[in-house]
Amino acid sequence: MDWLDVFKNLKNIKINDYEDRVIKVLPEINKNIIDFLHLSDMFLLELKNNNINFTINSGYRTIERQIKIKENELKRQLTEKEKKEVSNSYHCQGLAFDIGLNKNNIIDAFLIAVKFFKRVGLYSWGIHIDAGASFLYWYFNKRYYYYNNYQKAVKDFINASK
Repeated sequence: MDWLDVFKNLKNIKINDYEDRVIKVLPEINKNIIDFLHLSDMFLLELKNNNINFTINSGYRTIERQIKIKENELKRQLTEKEKKEVSNSYHCQGLAFDIGLNKNNIIDAFLIAVKFFKRVGLYSWGIHIDAGASFLYWYFNKRYYYYNNYQKAVKDFINASK
């Protein structure tokens, strides 16, 4: 199976939504990625069914691009230890998406996402989903706040956004 075969079966994700947008590369294809893409496609269909407009901001990222994104997000250079941690990102494994949303739809999309994924993050621009196996929810507001309970993550995100 090649990438064209994979994307032929997806309704809501296009190859250019998934590939690293800077250098136009894809990770090596494997079953975990295919399963994640199909689950993500079902999740995005559910967003559409709930009249939630979205933009896929990014999927797969090279390690170099992931480091630059984290440095921009944190507004500082990463330490060597942090660079190593960032290189293990689900984005670098091809197992994550950042979904851009209208501010009014972020919570609704998050509550749908937790029905599909065990790891979901809240941001001012939208949500992050990935294929992590353990339950973890978070929001970002100048730094990360992590939770095992998605309801608490939503409550704190709403309070922090006021």
